[in-house]
Amino acid sequence: MKAKAIEELQGEKLAEIKVDGEFVSGTDTVAAVKKKVRPLIAERARLGQEAGARPDLSIDEADRISFSCAGCQMQDDRLFYADHSMLLPVWVQVFVHRCEFEEVTELAQAAACD
Repeated sequence: MKAKAIEELQGEKLAEIKVDGEFVSGTDTVAAVKKKVRPLIAERARLGQEAGARPDLSIDEADRISFSCAGCQMQDDRLFYADHSMLLPVWVQVFVHRCEFEEVTELAQAAACD
């Protein structure tokens, strides 16, 4: 967390996960989608470990997941689609972290200003 540039702050992209339109329903909250995505991320990490690409890569219960769409954090209690302005197909950035999301945002802004 001693990053001086945005490139140092951002970790490696774990995976790109594509899901079909039925993966998320119109009644799913952001929290519900996080529960659906966590095992997909864990599986990608496991496959990476088995392939020897990143033996240290893992995700566990202590890791938090945050979604960002169009540069804004998606709040857990909001509906994934209805409460966010998005056009399909949509890219949602997924952050895996242990600190508060606000700390990640502050660090990113500070690193971008240096």
